Parts: sequence; C-alpha cells; structure tokens
Amino acid sequence: MTIEGLDKKLKSAKPETIIFTVMILLCVAGIAAFLYFYFHAYTNPYMANEIIDLSENWQYQTERSGRKNLDTLRSGPRLQSGEIMTMYKALDAQLPEAAILIRANHQTVNVYLDDTALYTDADIKPDENPGMALHFIPLPDGYPGKMLKIELASPYENYAGRTSPILMGTIPSLEAYVLSLSMRPLIFMSMCLLLGLCIIALTLIQAFEGVIQPQNLAFGVFAVIWALYYVCTEYIVFHFFTPFMVSVLSLGFYFTFPAPLALFFYFSFERCKRLMLPAVILHIGFAVTAIFFQLFGIVDLPRLIDINNIFLVGLAYTAVFVVLEAWERNRMMMLCAPFLIIAYVSMLYNYNTNSNCSINQLVLIIETGCVFVWYCKHNSC
Repeated sequence: MTIEGLDKKLKSAKPETIIFTVMILLCVAGIAAFLYFYFHAYTNPYMANEIIDLSENWQYQTERSGRKNLDTLRSGPRLQSGEIMTMYKALDAQLPEAAILIRANHQTVNVYLDDTALYTDADIKPDENPGMALHFIPLPDGYPGKMLKIELASPYENYAGRTSPILMGTIPSLEAYVLSLSMRPLIFMSMCLLLGLCIIALTLIQAFEGVIQPQNLAFGVFAVIWALYYVCTEYIVFHFFTPFMVSVLSLGFYFTFPAPLALFFYFSFERCKRLMLPAVILHIGFAVTAIFFQLFGIVDLPRLIDINNIFLVGLAYTAVFVVLEAWERNRMMMLCAPFLIIAYVSMLYNYNTNSNCSINQLVLIIETGCVFVWYCKHNSC
C-alpha cells in the first residue's frame, strides 16, 4: 500500500475505527514493555547477584606434563582418554555460605581444598560412562587463601580435556543462575514441540481426507526430536535425569535428528529422489545402530561421536541435490536451498571451535527455513 493510499484510507475511516486502532497499538506497546521487564528478570534473576565467575587464570597439569597456565575454562587442552587433568586456583574472593558449581561433561570429578577432599566420584569405574552432571559443592569456613584443586578425567578422548565455566556463590544463587540460563532454550523447546505436534496433527487430518504428505510428517518428527535435543545440554535438564541418562538422551537425539531431516528432503524431491536414498539410509542406519549398541551395552554413544561426523558428508551430499532440484524448478527446494547452504557454511566455519554451538546453529537455520517453506506451501505463497 502506498502512502497516498494509506492517507485516503485514514481520511475515510470512522472516528471509532481510529480510536480502536490506537487502543490496539497502545495495548501492544504496553504488553511489549511488560514482557521486556518480565523476561529481563528471567535473564538477570535477583538471587544470582552474588555469583563470582572463577573461569579465568587457572593452572593445570597432567600425568605427562608439569604445570601450565590455562587462561580460561571456555576451552581446555587436548588429552588422551583416561588421562587425569588437575586444575589449580587460589581462592581469594570471600562469600558467606559459599559453594562452587562445576559442570562435568562425560568426566569424573574430584575436588580438594588444599589437601582436604570436598567431593570425589568414587563410585564410577575407569571405563564406565560418567555421564553429564552438575556438582554443587559447599566450601568450608576459612576457605579464602587456600588452593582449590579439581581433578578431571574421561574415558573418552573427545571429552578428556574439556572444561566448562566454574562459578562460586551460595547454593540458592547458583540454582537461580542455572534456571536463568535454561529459560530461553526451554521457551524455544516449547515452541518447537508445539510446531512439530501441530504439523503432525495437520498431516494426520490431511491423511483422513486422502492427501498424503510424508514430507510434512518427517518435518514434524524432526521438529519434535530437535526440540528435545536442544535442551539436553542445558543446566536445567541435569536436575531431572541421572548423569548417565543425560548423556544417553543428549547424544541419542543428536544422532537421530538428521534421519527425519533427510526424509523431509527425500520426499520433497521431484527428480533426485533415488539419488537421495544413500543419505537417508546413512542417517537412519547410523542412528538405529548407535541406539542398538547403547541399549545392549556393546558401545557407548560417546565413543561414536567422531563417526557421526558423517553428518557433514551427508549434509553436503543433500545440499548438492537440493541445489539441483532448485535448478529444475522444484519450488519447495528453491526456497530451501538458501537456508541449507547458509547452515552448512555456518557449521563448517564453527565446527572445529565449538561443534555443539555449530550444530545448534545449523539446526536452527534449517528448521527456520523448513518452517518458512512449509508455511509458504500451505498458504500458496
């Protein structure tokens, strides 16, 4: 609509229409302002004000080397499986009723203050999957000036030297921090679950009317699986499941979500459908095999993490045929191709530095593109 057309429409509008429109705009502005204030408290809870980040200026040593500086816990050294990394930091900050929060990623954790043991993972065997866990460890009185010593070890090479931020605060403030970090992923999870379940329900209604749309079913399943995967690495989930179950659920969903995504593209193709079959078989076959191995105790899922890099190959394979389908005037693939290419480039760019982040970015971009395509298709866009 042009400015002139809008001006004519306003001049011809009834006074009550203009007043009602202004009321709507005021309500929207008021709701937006309130929601900003409300969710700002979610991201900055008042109970988490006393938290101190201990993630900087550590020292560490391993069985093969002497002490070295570890400037930040955002990334750790590459170690061999089973190798023990001992981290050191003098505690100079002081808080009443202080505790520390440690996140263990498929690692056993032993914590000492000088030579006094505060926490040990004594019940975990050397080759057993320690899972993913949060440890809230209270500090004794008189801790300032003493040396905090943390021993980390993992039976898996990919996780042996991995470190995460370590925080100090009271137990309530640390729990508030954990909940705050998890709110955004929980909201996204709810939205994706609702989206996936609605698409599945609509696909079922179409099936009752004789319209078969398997690509919509595949996308709905993909949305549900990815919604559940997205929160599996968030702190809040660690409160609901055992460390072993957090590990199984996180990696199980991670290995599984490429399967319905591949099926979505397979059923959406018009000319390259047969050529897409290898990618479908690859992803489905790997997911089924990995879950079978875990269920029967043959191989733990963390040992298959490197093999799952076939996802990169499978996605590149899929991207080629998405572009070919778009070139052949497949309207759905013409809309999908830009999202898939951006996702793949983003994943390759971030893969070596933060694979978890890159996978989340990848899936978010793909899902956004698929939602857009699905909406356009069903609304004759």
